[in-house]
Amino acid sequence: HKVILENRVQSFVFKLTSMPFLVNFDAEKMLLCTKIDHHTDEEWASLYNSGKLYLDRAEALVAMTTDYTVPSLPSELIKKALTDSSPHLRNYAILNIGILAKSGENANIMQSLIQLQQRDVSAQVRNTALKAILKYFDKEDHTALLLNAIKDSSYKVSGTALTALTERDLQKGLGIARSLQDINNRALNETLISLYSTYGGDKEADYMKQMMIPVSGFDKYQGVQRYSRFLQKISDEAKVQDGVELIYDIAANDEVWFIRVAAIQALMELKISLKDKNSTTQLIETDFSKLKLKENDPRVLKLLN
Repeated sequence: HKVILENRVQSFVFKLTSMPFLVNFDAEKMLLCTKIDHHTDEEWASLYNSGKLYLDRAEALVAMTTDYTVPSLPSELIKKALTDSSPHLRNYAILNIGILAKSGENANIMQSLIQLQQRDVSAQVRNTALKAILKYFDKEDHTALLLNAIKDSSYKVSGTALTALTERDLQKGLGIARSLQDINNRALNETLISLYSTYGGDKEADYMKQMMIPVSGFDKYQGVQRYSRFLQKISDEAKVQDGVELIYDIAANDEVWFIRVAAIQALMELKISLKDKNSTTQLIETDFSKLKLKENDPRVLKLLN
């Protein structure tokens, strides 16, 4: 039925042979509006199962996952949505699987998630499934699953798996990470930098410096903070001083003032953390003296002084 909306408040009456089971208002999903439907769970389930559009299924799924119990129509719909034709809805179902994962159906849910993680065509779904497995089934030994996921064609999935493996088995994780250092992929490089800033040591110093040199934009703001944390962890003072000079170069020459501030803050943190390494702290003091002479932005000078 087609209707014309002309007033702020308007009612419509239709002659039908029986009461409709479901009224799908704006069935073509074309109105620019905020729509509030008052459907029962049975009506939402009917919309999901018989709706002609992706947005029909999406509306029903969102409405039924706000709060649900097990067993119930919403929990059954979430399980069904794990095999939806849309990767976005499969992903949404996984994100709302928590109550089911903690229920008496947890064993079946874990198997469904493992299948999605290993076989789904969408990298986003595989990654979300992996995170759900690690979150809700953290007592299980997932070593084999993680080792397999590290080989995933998506470096996003590979990175999630590598991080989780390193947290569980430091030496094995770092060993695999080092074997991947020659691959030029941003998502993978981000994973390795994050891992090394937390767990790395002298062996990773050259890689971390190499990764800092080409960084630009906001990535440099975050990168200099990570690099500073890494330098505080390593023992080779020559490599630490190489890193200090790289950060000084950013503090002195970057065109963006708040990037320079981030680099100065990184040097300050290094000075406090490395107070027992006299030659390094003296180098940082010298760098601060040079910065005060070179800098002319009052916002940056305020920090330096």
